[in-house]
Amino acid sequence: MKRIIVVILLILLTGCDDGMECTPGTRVCEENVSRTCMYGKWVDVPCKDAAPVCDEARGCVSAKSHCGNGVIELTEMCDGDNLNGRRCGDVEPGMTGELKCNSACQLDISGCEKSANACGENGSQCSADAKSIEHCAGGFLSRISCNGGTCVMAEDGVPECRAGE
Repeated sequence: MKRIIVVILLILLTGCDDGMECTPGTRVCEENVSRTCMYGKWVDVPCKDAAPVCDEARGCVSAKSHCGNGVIELTEMCDGDNLNGRRCGDVEPGMTGELKCNSACQLDISGCEKSANACGENGSQCSADAKSIEHCAGGFLSRISCNGGTCVMAEDGVPECRAGE
């Protein structure tokens, strides 16, 4: 009896490389299929219906998240105070204020507002009164005064200040 147990233990410990494709217990997710190594062979389990998401630690799991636990999971954009480092300006360029997370673990922008110096597309142009250059970057507008000169569009399409004539 002891001899049989020793032989079985040796086979298990050495891995018995006879036709083993994988290491038992290994799991990977490929195209939403949980591939688990059992007895040295891959066993594929497609994730669907009640357990549609493949997780390499747990195999096919439910798509339900645990909103309210402070951990951003699956379809959650945030969870409680955990906004994943996001701010209003990350949701929409030019926004400032307080970004929040609602009870469905989705971002709540009700505390966000357009900044007074917000702008649309990145780029530069002359101001409406041609007294400064307006530069938009990352949703925020900055102005560079022409100091009494006039803003004109150069041939290359880039605005520049020229001294008053």
